[in-house]
Amino acid sequence: MADSCHYHTSNHASWQCQYCCRQYCRECIPGCSVNYGIQGQGPGCPLCREPMGYIEASNRAKPFWQMGLFYFLYALKPGPLTVIAVAAAGSLLISSTGMLSLIALVAIIAVALRYSLLIIEKLARGQREAPLLTEVLDDNGAVLLLKVIGMTVAAAFVGYKLVQVTESLDTLTVYAVALSFLAPAVMIALAITHSLRSAFTPINLWEFILIVGRPYWLLLILTNVISFAPSVLMAAVADKLPPWAVIPLTAAVVAYFCMVSSAVIGYICLTRQQQLEIEALREDDEDYLEENEYLCKRARAEAQIFLCEENFQRARQVLEEGLRRFPDDEILNEHYYRLLLASDDKKALQELGPHLLEKFVQINRP
Repeated sequence: MADSCHYHTSNHASWQCQYCCRQYCRECIPGCSVNYGIQGQGPGCPLCREPMGYIEASNRAKPFWQMGLFYFLYALKPGPLTVIAVAAAGSLLISSTGMLSLIALVAIIAVALRYSLLIIEKLARGQREAPLLTEVLDDNGAVLLLKVIGMTVAAAFVGYKLVQVTESLDTLTVYAVALSFLAPAVMIALAITHSLRSAFTPINLWEFILIVGRPYWLLLILTNVISFAPSVLMAAVADKLPPWAVIPLTAAVVAYFCMVSSAVIGYICLTRQQQLEIEALREDDEDYLEENEYLCKRARAEAQIFLCEENFQRARQVLEEGLRRFPDDEILNEHYYRLLLASDDKKALQELGPHLLEKFVQINRP
């Protein structure tokens, strides 16, 4: 259930102050990042002035099990479809056990995994649009791609050595089950931290599992079901295809379901955004306000907050500063008048009276 604003209970909360344990909506915190003027930080809390965390994207997110169709349609967007096409085309190079086939296999797996991490990262930050394939090789992506290649080769090498040492396929099965259990946590850690050390530290992985909570076990079931889907699908259609089409189609189907699994993981991370300490993506340029409009709305909002908190001294200070800049603003005048009535400040009321009467006449208010 989405959290509501502390002061406007019918509104979804967009910002959270951990120091004051208060949540605010856009009515309480007007404007956008440009208005706040603090790069990389949220606006200051009206009560304590400490930077706040943006929670709107995760707060509005539905429970992940209600988004079933979203994951399958997400994998059909241009970015994922490009990866699927690359996997299908690259699989044509895997024709034998030679070095070229091995390099092609590692490359396909690495690109698919790197793009999967990108999906998790973007969705976890609140971006619903699928990333483009070109983002795989951006400044950070190229380094992470090398880490993914190293991780892929290392995982395969460990499995190979286990079979050699134990001379038993049972050990390989246990290893595969362990990888299957930890894979979502490893993907989350690598997508969020971009650190192999974090992704291979048992304490960190266990922490991610605990933060995700019960959905992690549902995620394991879901990802395992999705991992079996390609083999079931290919068994149904393989005998109806020409031999040359089997491998590319298998690669495409596996890549597709890999994108679906990543979308599921990313969306679950979105619902746990604050607990995982993920920096939310804020696309709030459309909320930009001109300076005077921003300052006026901010004064109104802060005055109302302080009045609700019964901090009349700070409310009066905000209102007086606001009225010096915007003497004709009806809402600020009304808040100030009600504050003076509540505090029974007869002298200030006598001074304010003629001003209010003049404004009421100007706006033709009975």
